[in-house]
Amino acid sequence: MKNEKLLIGLSALGLIFLANFLLKPKNTPKAISGDLFISLNQSFTIRNWNIELDSAQQRFTIQSVYEQKIKSGESFIQAAIGKEKVNEFKGSFFIKDKLLETFANQTIEKAVQLDSFTIQIEGRLKNRSSSLAYTLILSLPKENTLNYRVVFDNKNINRSFLKFERSKNDQIYGTGEQFTHLNLNGYYVPIFISEQGIGRGKQILSFLVDLVAKSAGNEFTSYALTPWFMHSDKYSFYLENTSYCAFDFRDDTFWQIRSFANQLKGSFVASKDYAELLYQNGEKQGFMRPLPDWIHRGAIIGMQGGSAKVAQVYEKLKALNTPLSGFWLQDWVGQRTTSFGKQLWWNWQLDSTHYPNWPDIHPQMAFDSISLLAYVNPFMVDVSENKPFTINLYEIAKNKGYLILDSTGNPYIIPNTDFSAALLDLSNPEARNWFKSVIKQQLISKEVKGWMADFGEALPYDAVLFSGVSAKEYHNIYPVEWEKLNREIINEMPDSMEFVFFSRAGFSKSSAYTTLFWAGDQLVSWDNYDGMQSSVTALISSGLSGMTLNHSDIGGYTAIANPLLNYFRSEELLYRWIQLNAFSLIFRTHEGNRPTENAQFYDNEYILKHFDRYAKIFASLFEYRKMLIKEASEKAMPPIRAMFLEFPEDKICTNIASEQFMFGSDFLVAPIYEENAQSKSIYLPKAEWINLWTGREISSKGEFIEYKIQTNSDIPVFYLKNTAFGFELRSELLRKEIIK
Repeated sequence: MKNEKLLIGLSALGLIFLANFLLKPKNTPKAISGDLFISLNQSFTIRNWNIELDSAQQRFTIQSVYEQKIKSGESFIQAAIGKEKVNEFKGSFFIKDKLLETFANQTIEKAVQLDSFTIQIEGRLKNRSSSLAYTLILSLPKENTLNYRVVFDNKNINRSFLKFERSKNDQIYGTGEQFTHLNLNGYYVPIFISEQGIGRGKQILSFLVDLVAKSAGNEFTSYALTPWFMHSDKYSFYLENTSYCAFDFRDDTFWQIRSFANQLKGSFVASKDYAELLYQNGEKQGFMRPLPDWIHRGAIIGMQGGSAKVAQVYEKLKALNTPLSGFWLQDWVGQRTTSFGKQLWWNWQLDSTHYPNWPDIHPQMAFDSISLLAYVNPFMVDVSENKPFTINLYEIAKNKGYLILDSTGNPYIIPNTDFSAALLDLSNPEARNWFKSVIKQQLISKEVKGWMADFGEALPYDAVLFSGVSAKEYHNIYPVEWEKLNREIINEMPDSMEFVFFSRAGFSKSSAYTTLFWAGDQLVSWDNYDGMQSSVTALISSGLSGMTLNHSDIGGYTAIANPLLNYFRSEELLYRWIQLNAFSLIFRTHEGNRPTENAQFYDNEYILKHFDRYAKIFASLFEYRKMLIKEASEKAMPPIRAMFLEFPEDKICTNIASEQFMFGSDFLVAPIYEENAQSKSIYLPKAEWINLWTGREISSKGEFIEYKIQTNSDIPVFYLKNTAFGFELRSELLRKEIIK
């Protein structure tokens, strides 16, 4: 018997090892390296930047007034001709790249200052048998920003590279919404938006998901990415190209970017602190506008099931006097059952059998100023044979030529779960105007004040667009155009600032258009691959990347029912996620894709009262959140902050990822990520701290404490002693007897 158990255990370990090996991120090619030969010795100063060409040391250096040095003693520009192979499965993309000819050795033969703010450098890139000319233009649009542009004289070039030196212990942050890693030092990070995936490396789940559906993803698959990063030397790098690119931080001595393009364009920004880098990125990519007060005064209740069920849950919350902002009813279009769980009819018309008395679902809602929120995405399904709708948007869009096409000229049909759908062609102005009218008629005219503007990441690599633009160039900006469309809709309303839509997918400049992000479809688990902890990594990393106003589903979304492996939301996980989101931007629930199997906040009196308690704590932070939202809209400073943003000189804080975070400048929050956790190690930077729940003062010299956790304990939260908001929150919670 013991031998059998040992054999089973070893087999399981072997299977997990195999799964981890197979699911390592693919297509992580070697960096391109070459020699640098500088034939001249020159130095240029444009305002507070110095560019030096050193022929003696064979070194190229860009130095800012803040002493940052971006330099290289090897070739820092390379080019290649390549051919990629792209496979896609339901929004997941698998890209393999092959370089056919590489130009890695670089010369610098000429450098001239064109005017007070522009330098032009010329040279050649060589391989064993041929060469090509390149031009590097450095210009200064503002004092701490240095723009770069690299162009080649060979039009066949379709791979461009930049490469500069770095140190082994650098911290590198950004690139958008990262779910697993905050510090990207040591990793190869592709920038190509896609489905996040299910499991994302969590074994043995990811192995099984990939076997069945090729949808596991990996530690870098993400809905929302941007080719921007921030370095611990207090400089940032931005790439304006929209095609596939990758940031290579694997080597201890350099970083390199690879772009599927025949030129490179972007900027470096240098500063004395991180806050200025975030602000400059906000100026470049767009500041998110302030949220209306109503959406964060109380809880947003996400539900499915129809009018009667909504009214029943509302009565329970009303009896407790739970602060509510709205009901988010994504199944307003009707519900269908698939192998994945409960999904929607993508025809964007109210299902009056499901919600017969919309918008008067409950007579008290309007009196209590409870808003209705809905759901929409840019897909359409053919409902001609499936459900008795009065309109068939797919048929209308198809006949008018409003859908993306495949290579045969037919609508590109994209698989989802058990059904397929066609995608709106956002490059067609008429298609955009038509779909805007659909949303206005079907949502806004029905008194909807907000909606989830889902998807955006699934444009096929080989699609044919109305505008003639290549889909490989348009893929990453499709979500930006989707967000633009939604923003245009609300901007055309007389009370535009009162409307909100929240986006899952995003790219550079999405923050200029969407009103709110959400962190996608987490697994109903605890982990940092795809679970609760990964949602915090996502909020911190996206906040550092300009996507400042972001939130997660309370309790996660993706549940799995499989004969080999089940994942359903436990009550304990829901309990802890409720606590977490009370100290975040939006307090919104989601029943998930399998509502009946997942624990819900309304299941029993115990969890309902817990939800009510934290909804009231969330509501008590309203004025504090409002201040943080204003700060985000003006300075691109995220409400959910990495510890190092508030304590930049504390070296321990630079190595803290999602284990704990700062909520604004005042509150330190340390979520509980383990089932049946007994304690948690928490780092308190040097300061005077107060435990929110007990009022106990801790004078920390910069040390770890062991925080004891009980089954029904509160989330660990501390506030700085000298902050008014912490004192006011504790006083209000004591006054309302939320804490005793």
